[in-house]
Amino acid sequence: MKKLLTAIVISALCLGLCSGALAEGENVISADEFNGPAQPTAAPGEESAVCNPEEAGKVQRVFDLADLLTDDEEAELQSRIDGLVEQYNQDIGIVTVQDSSVTSTREFADKFYEDSGMGIGDNRTGVLFCIDMYNRETYLTTTGDMIDIIDDQRREEIFDAQMEYLSGGDYLGAFSISLDYTQQFIRMGVADNHMGINGATGEAMDPGEYGSTYTPERPKTPAERAASAAMLGGIGGLIGLLAGLIAKSSIQKSYARKYVPSEYNWRAKSKLNLRVNDSKLVNKFVTTRVIPRNNDSGPRSGGGGHSTSTVHMSSGGMYHGGGGRKF
Repeated sequence: MKKLLTAIVISALCLGLCSGALAEGENVISADEFNGPAQPTAAPGEESAVCNPEEAGKVQRVFDLADLLTDDEEAELQSRIDGLVEQYNQDIGIVTVQDSSVTSTREFADKFYEDSGMGIGDNRTGVLFCIDMYNRETYLTTTGDMIDIIDDQRREEIFDAQMEYLSGGDYLGAFSISLDYTQQFIRMGVADNHMGINGATGEAMDPGEYGSTYTPERPKTPAERAASAAMLGGIGGLIGLLAGLIAKSSIQKSYARKYVPSEYNWRAKSKLNLRVNDSKLVNKFVTTRVIPRNNDSGPRSGGGGHSTSTVHMSSGGMYHGGGGRKF
Protein backbone atom coordinates (compact mmCIF):
# COMPACT_ATOMS: atom_id res chain seq x y z
CA MET A 1 0.00 0.00 0.00
CA LYS A 2 2.82 2.41 0.93
CA LYS A 3 4.63 1.61 -2.31
CA LEU A 4 1.46 2.41 -4.31
CA LEU A 5 1.03 5.85 -2.62
CA THR A 6 4.68 6.67 -3.20
CA ALA A 7 4.35 5.81 -6.90
CA ILE A 8 1.25 8.05 -7.27
CA VAL A 9 3.01 11.07 -5.65
CA ILE A 10 6.10 10.66 -7.86
CA SER A 11 3.90 10.43 -10.96
CA ALA A 12 2.04 13.65 -10.06
CA LEU A 13 5.29 15.54 -9.57
CA CYS A 14 6.65 14.37 -12.90
CA LEU A 15 3.41 15.38 -14.65
CA GLY A 16 3.56 18.90 -13.15
CA LEU A 17 7.17 19.42 -14.20
CA CYS A 18 6.44 18.31 -17.75
CA SER A 19 3.44 20.66 -18.02
CA GLY A 20 5.53 23.62 -16.83
CA ALA A 21 8.25 22.88 -19.37
CA LEU A 22 5.75 22.71 -22.22
CA ALA A 23 4.15 26.00 -21.24
CA GLU A 24 7.45 27.87 -20.99
CA GLY A 25 7.86 30.39 -23.79
CA GLU A 26 4.26 30.06 -24.95
CA ASN A 27 1.80 31.11 -22.22
CA VAL A 28 4.03 33.07 -19.82
CA ILE A 29 2.39 36.41 -18.90
CA SER A 30 4.71 39.39 -18.99
CA ALA A 31 4.87 41.95 -16.19
CA ASP A 32 3.33 44.57 -18.44
CA GLU A 33 0.43 42.27 -19.35
CA PHE A 34 -0.09 41.43 -15.67
CA ASN A 35 -0.17 45.07 -14.57
CA GLY A 36 -2.24 46.19 -17.51
CA PRO A 37 -1.45 48.94 -20.01
CA ALA A 38 0.61 51.91 -18.79
CA GLN A 39 -1.45 54.80 -17.48
CA PRO A 40 -1.27 57.91 -19.67
CA THR A 41 0.70 60.85 -18.34
CA ALA A 42 0.08 64.48 -19.21
CA ALA A 43 -0.82 65.15 -22.79
CA PRO A 44 1.82 66.83 -24.99
CA GLY A 45 2.05 70.50 -24.09
CA GLU A 46 0.26 70.07 -20.77
CA GLU A 47 1.72 70.05 -17.24
CA SER A 48 1.55 66.90 -15.20
CA ALA A 49 -0.85 66.85 -12.27
CA VAL A 50 1.89 65.38 -10.08
CA CYS A 51 3.68 68.06 -8.03
CA ASN A 52 7.40 68.51 -8.26
CA PRO A 53 8.85 67.01 -5.05
CA GLU A 54 10.88 70.19 -4.47
CA GLU A 55 7.72 72.32 -4.59
CA ALA A 56 5.41 70.00 -2.66
CA GLY A 57 4.25 71.46 0.65
CA LYS A 58 5.40 75.00 -0.10
CA VAL A 59 2.81 77.75 0.29
CA GLN A 60 3.28 81.27 -1.00
CA ARG A 61 3.12 83.71 1.90
CA VAL A 62 4.73 86.83 0.42
CA PHE A 63 2.66 88.81 -2.13
CA ASP A 64 4.51 91.93 -3.32
CA LEU A 65 1.74 93.41 -5.45
CA ALA A 66 3.22 96.94 -5.16
CA ASP A 67 6.69 95.74 -6.23
CA LEU A 68 8.43 97.12 -3.14
CA LEU A 69 10.79 94.17 -2.68
CA THR A 70 13.47 92.57 -4.80
CA ASP A 71 13.28 88.88 -5.67
CA ASP A 72 16.00 88.11 -3.13
CA GLU A 73 14.16 90.04 -0.43
CA GLU A 74 10.93 88.16 -1.17
CA ALA A 75 12.79 84.85 -0.96
CA GLU A 76 14.39 85.88 2.34
CA LEU A 77 11.03 86.79 3.90
CA GLN A 78 9.36 83.65 2.52
CA SER A 79 12.08 81.44 4.02
CA ARG A 80 11.85 83.21 7.38
CA ILE A 81 8.07 82.87 7.49
CA ASP A 82 8.14 79.19 6.51
CA GLY A 83 10.40 78.51 9.49
CA LEU A 84 8.16 80.41 11.90
CA VAL A 85 4.99 78.71 10.66
CA GLU A 86 6.57 75.28 11.02
CA GLN A 87 7.88 76.09 14.49
CA TYR A 88 4.82 77.77 16.02
CA ASN A 89 1.89 76.49 13.89
CA GLN A 90 0.57 80.02 13.34
CA ASP A 91 0.05 81.28 9.80
CA ILE A 92 1.93 84.44 8.79
CA GLY A 93 1.63 86.38 5.54
CA ILE A 94 2.86 89.58 3.88
CA VAL A 95 1.18 91.64 1.18
CA THR A 96 1.93 95.02 -0.41
CA VAL A 97 -0.52 96.96 -2.57
CA GLN A 98 -0.64 100.22 -4.51
CA ASP A 99 -4.08 100.51 -6.02
CA SER A 100 -6.41 103.50 -6.12
CA SER A 101 -9.40 101.16 -5.90
CA VAL A 102 -8.40 100.22 -2.34
CA THR A 103 -10.43 102.72 -0.33
CA SER A 104 -10.02 100.86 3.00
CA THR A 105 -6.79 99.12 3.96
CA ARG A 106 -8.64 97.17 6.64
CA GLU A 107 -11.20 95.79 4.20
CA PHE A 108 -8.47 94.92 1.70
CA ALA A 109 -6.33 93.11 4.30
CA ASP A 110 -9.28 91.18 5.75
CA LYS A 111 -10.54 90.14 2.32
CA PHE A 112 -7.07 89.18 1.11
CA TYR A 113 -6.56 87.00 4.19
CA GLU A 114 -9.87 85.21 3.64
CA ASP A 115 -9.74 84.88 -0.15
CA SER A 116 -6.13 83.65 -0.25
CA GLY A 117 -6.98 80.78 2.11
CA MET A 118 -4.69 81.91 4.89
CA GLY A 119 -5.06 80.47 8.37
CA ILE A 120 -4.19 77.23 10.14
CA GLY A 121 -6.69 74.90 11.79
CA ASP A 122 -10.44 75.17 12.13
CA ASN A 123 -10.18 78.73 13.47
CA ARG A 124 -7.78 79.77 10.65
CA THR A 125 -5.39 81.33 13.14
CA GLY A 126 -2.72 83.66 11.78
CA VAL A 127 -1.60 87.22 11.02
CA LEU A 128 -1.21 89.16 7.76
CA PHE A 129 1.06 92.22 7.50
CA CYS A 130 0.02 94.72 4.83
CA ILE A 131 1.67 97.88 3.46
CA ASP A 132 -0.76 100.01 1.43
CA MET A 133 1.23 102.54 -0.59
CA TYR A 134 -1.82 104.31 -2.07
CA ASN A 135 -3.28 105.10 1.36
CA ARG A 136 0.19 105.27 3.00
CA GLU A 137 -0.87 102.91 5.78
CA THR A 138 0.71 99.92 7.46
CA TYR A 139 -1.85 97.40 8.68
CA LEU A 140 -2.01 93.99 10.31
CA THR A 141 -5.03 91.73 10.53
CA THR A 142 -5.26 88.76 12.89
CA THR A 143 -7.56 85.77 13.25
CA GLY A 144 -8.04 82.92 15.71
CA ASP A 145 -5.48 82.68 18.51
CA MET A 146 -3.41 85.51 17.02
CA ILE A 147 -6.20 87.96 17.87
CA ASP A 148 -5.33 87.49 21.54
CA ILE A 149 -1.56 87.02 21.09
CA ILE A 150 -1.07 90.28 19.12
CA ASP A 151 -3.39 92.47 21.17
CA ASP A 152 -3.93 96.20 20.68
CA GLN A 153 -0.94 97.17 22.82
CA ARG A 154 1.45 94.75 21.08
CA ARG A 155 0.17 95.85 17.68
CA GLU A 156 1.19 99.43 18.47
CA GLU A 157 4.63 98.23 19.54
CA ILE A 158 5.05 96.61 16.13
CA PHE A 159 4.05 99.84 14.40
CA ASP A 160 6.44 101.84 16.60
CA ALA A 161 9.27 99.57 15.48
CA GLN A 162 8.22 99.76 11.81
CA MET A 163 8.13 103.55 11.54
CA GLU A 164 11.90 104.09 11.39
CA TYR A 165 12.16 101.69 8.45
CA LEU A 166 9.05 102.92 6.63
CA SER A 167 10.19 106.54 6.79
CA GLY A 168 13.39 105.53 5.00
CA GLY A 169 11.70 103.31 2.44
CA ASP A 170 13.24 100.15 3.92
CA TYR A 171 10.30 97.79 3.45
CA LEU A 172 12.36 94.65 3.99
CA GLY A 173 13.43 96.08 7.36
CA ALA A 174 9.83 96.95 8.27
CA PHE A 175 8.62 93.43 7.59
CA SER A 176 11.66 91.82 9.23
CA ILE A 177 11.20 93.73 12.50
CA SER A 178 7.50 92.77 12.41
CA LEU A 179 8.46 89.10 12.23
CA ASP A 180 10.94 89.58 15.10
CA TYR A 181 8.24 91.02 17.34
CA THR A 182 5.69 88.42 16.24
CA GLN A 183 8.04 85.60 17.19
CA GLN A 184 8.61 87.14 20.63
CA PHE A 185 4.89 87.65 21.22
CA ILE A 186 4.07 84.07 20.25
CA ARG A 187 6.69 82.89 22.74
CA MET A 188 5.20 85.13 25.46
CA GLY A 189 1.67 83.88 24.85
CA VAL A 190 -1.42 85.88 25.70
CA ALA A 191 -0.74 88.79 28.05
CA ASP A 192 -2.09 88.82 31.60
CA ASN A 193 -5.59 90.16 32.32
CA HIS A 194 -6.54 89.92 28.66
CA MET A 195 -9.98 90.67 27.25
CA GLY A 196 -11.52 90.71 23.78
CA ILE A 197 -13.61 93.81 22.99
CA ASN A 198 -16.30 94.09 20.35
CA GLY A 199 -15.23 97.11 18.29
CA ALA A 200 -18.83 97.91 17.28
CA THR A 201 -20.44 97.77 20.74
CA GLY A 202 -17.52 98.16 23.13
CA GLU A 203 -18.68 95.11 25.07
CA ALA A 204 -16.47 92.25 26.26
CA MET A 205 -16.44 89.11 24.13
CA ASP A 206 -15.76 85.49 24.97
CA PRO A 207 -12.68 84.27 23.03
CA GLY A 208 -14.71 81.41 21.60
CA GLU A 209 -16.95 83.92 19.84
CA TYR A 210 -14.13 85.11 17.58
CA GLY A 211 -12.41 81.75 17.21
CA SER A 212 -9.64 81.96 19.80
CA THR A 213 -8.79 79.00 22.01
CA TYR A 214 -7.53 81.29 24.79
CA THR A 215 -9.26 80.54 28.11
CA PRO A 216 -9.37 83.58 30.43
CA GLU A 217 -9.13 83.10 34.15
CA ARG A 218 -12.57 82.84 35.75
CA PRO A 219 -13.36 85.77 38.07
CA LYS A 220 -13.57 84.77 41.73
CA THR A 221 -16.91 84.80 43.52
CA PRO A 222 -17.36 87.01 46.63
CA ALA A 223 -17.04 83.93 48.84
CA GLU A 224 -13.79 82.91 47.11
CA ARG A 225 -12.40 86.42 47.44
CA ALA A 226 -13.30 86.48 51.17
CA ALA A 227 -11.64 83.09 51.69
CA SER A 228 -8.51 84.26 49.88
CA ALA A 229 -8.40 87.46 51.96
CA ALA A 230 -8.80 85.48 55.19
CA MET A 231 -6.02 83.09 54.20
CA LEU A 232 -3.69 85.94 53.28
CA GLY A 233 -4.58 87.72 56.52
CA GLY A 234 -3.78 84.61 58.55
CA ILE A 235 -0.44 84.16 56.81
CA GLY A 236 0.38 87.83 57.33
CA GLY A 237 -0.56 87.62 61.01
CA LEU A 238 1.63 84.56 61.51
CA ILE A 239 4.60 86.26 59.85
CA GLY A 240 4.03 89.36 61.99
CA LEU A 241 3.88 87.28 65.18
CA LEU A 242 7.15 85.53 64.36
CA ALA A 243 8.83 88.84 63.56
CA GLY A 244 7.60 90.31 66.84
CA LEU A 245 8.92 87.37 68.87
CA ILE A 246 12.31 87.65 67.20
CA ALA A 247 12.45 91.40 67.85
CA LYS A 248 11.41 90.93 71.49
CA SER A 249 14.11 88.33 72.05
CA SER A 250 16.75 90.56 70.49
CA ILE A 251 15.77 93.58 72.60
CA GLN A 252 15.75 91.55 75.81
CA LYS A 253 19.26 90.28 75.12
CA SER A 254 20.42 93.80 74.35
CA TYR A 255 19.09 95.23 77.64
CA ALA A 256 20.51 92.34 79.62
CA ARG A 257 24.05 93.41 78.82
CA LYS A 258 25.93 95.50 81.42
CA TYR A 259 26.58 99.08 80.29
CA VAL A 260 30.28 100.02 80.07
CA PRO A 261 30.86 103.78 79.63
CA SER A 262 33.41 104.92 77.08
CA GLU A 263 36.63 106.48 78.43
CA TYR A 264 37.67 108.20 75.18
CA ASN A 265 39.29 111.62 75.96
CA TRP A 266 37.75 113.66 73.22
CA ARG A 267 38.99 117.00 74.54
CA ALA A 268 42.66 116.05 74.32
CA LYS A 269 42.36 114.18 71.03
CA SER A 270 40.37 116.71 69.00
CA LYS A 271 41.15 120.09 67.42
CA LEU A 272 39.34 122.73 65.33
CA ASN A 273 40.97 124.68 62.49
CA LEU A 274 38.91 127.42 60.78
CA ARG A 275 40.03 129.45 57.77
CA VAL A 276 38.45 131.77 55.19
CA ASN A 277 37.86 130.39 51.67
CA ASP A 278 38.27 133.24 49.15
CA SER A 279 37.28 131.27 45.97
CA LYS A 280 35.45 133.20 43.23
CA LEU A 281 33.20 131.96 40.42
CA VAL A 282 34.76 133.09 37.15
CA ASN A 283 32.94 131.35 34.28
CA LYS A 284 29.84 129.18 34.05
CA PHE A 285 29.24 126.57 31.34
CA VAL A 286 26.09 124.53 30.68
CA THR A 287 26.36 121.45 28.45
CA THR A 288 23.27 119.76 27.01
CA ARG A 289 22.81 116.72 24.80
CA VAL A 290 19.89 114.81 23.27
CA ILE A 291 19.49 111.24 24.52
CA PRO A 292 18.38 109.17 21.48
CA ARG A 293 15.45 106.83 21.78
CA ASN A 294 16.37 103.20 22.13
CA ASN A 295 14.55 101.33 19.37
CA ASP A 296 16.27 98.02 20.04
CA SER A 297 14.74 97.28 23.41
CA GLY A 298 12.35 94.71 21.94
CA PRO A 299 8.78 93.98 23.01
CA ARG A 300 7.74 95.63 26.27
CA SER A 301 4.24 94.29 26.91
CA GLY A 302 3.11 90.90 28.11
CA GLY A 303 4.17 90.86 31.74
CA GLY A 304 1.24 92.45 33.48
CA GLY A 305 -1.33 95.24 33.43
CA HIS A 306 -4.48 95.14 31.30
CA SER A 307 -4.56 93.78 27.75
CA THR A 308 -7.32 94.20 25.17
CA SER A 309 -7.94 93.02 21.62
CA THR A 310 -10.45 95.00 19.59
CA VAL A 311 -12.39 92.63 17.34
CA HIS A 312 -14.45 93.40 14.23
CA MET A 313 -16.34 91.35 11.66
CA SER A 314 -15.33 91.61 8.00
CA SER A 315 -17.73 91.88 5.08
CA GLY A 316 -17.11 88.16 4.56
CA GLY A 317 -18.52 87.34 8.01
CA MET A 318 -15.19 86.46 9.66
CA TYR A 319 -13.88 87.92 12.93
CA HIS A 320 -10.55 89.75 12.83
CA GLY A 321 -8.37 91.72 15.18
CA GLY A 322 -5.62 94.16 14.28
CA GLY A 323 -5.46 97.74 13.11
CA GLY A 324 -3.35 100.20 11.15
CA ARG A 325 -1.28 103.36 11.26
CA LYS A 326 -0.47 105.99 8.63
CA PHE A 327 3.14 106.65 7.66
